[in-house]
Amino acid sequence: MDSNTIIISLIYYIGIVSCAAQGAEKGKYDNDIPILRYIANAFGGGFMRDVIFLSVPPWLFTLSALPDIILVVIIGFLYTYYFLICNVSNKYYSIAMQIVTITDAFGLGSFVCIGMDKAFIYSDNIFIILACGYVTAIGGGILARGKSFTKILNNKEIARYHFVTMLGCCYYYIFRHSLCLVCFIAIGLFLVNQCQLVKNFENRTNSLNIG
Repeated sequence: MDSNTIIISLIYYIGIVSCAAQGAEKGKYDNDIPILRYIANAFGGGFMRDVIFLSVPPWLFTLSALPDIILVVIIGFLYTYYFLICNVSNKYYSIAMQIVTITDAFGLGSFVCIGMDKAFIYSDNIFIILACGYVTAIGGGILARGKSFTKILNNKEIARYHFVTMLGCCYYYIFRHSLCLVCFIAIGLFLVNQCQLVKNFENRTNSLNIG
């Protein structure tokens, strides 16, 4: 196993930990512990890739997936308990959300890489390969959120997130460099977030001037 593969694997685990926390957030209004949301947010995209696009047995149902599932469930439960049930201070909750945002930005690239690498094995169709990378990265979030794709894209911030993901898929298809892909998507999401912050600041400033 080369160094790139090891680093991508580490980033992948950081990514699924972030997904577990996001699944907890999406299920915070559920009446019980949202275990299915933890799993769906972390692995739903890979499940959709295998079943819909590649027509292969889902990796999620194999024994090799069990350690990853256990990790996601444990992290999701701890996040739910400490941040959503125990109601920690806003300071620590804000720090946790910032960490989740950063780790998600890096983890997203590893999901694209893993999804497309698997597609390269089973297909040489560019559209299927790009779709596999895209769905692996964002499919879990859609399943865990429980909303239709069109409703999700009505949110401009989320739409930009998906756009950067698709650009990352195109980048990886052309250059096939996993670490550069991770950096490409992370930087893209950072720039998108900064543009949104600037826009929000300008809107607040304009509203104050009008007032």
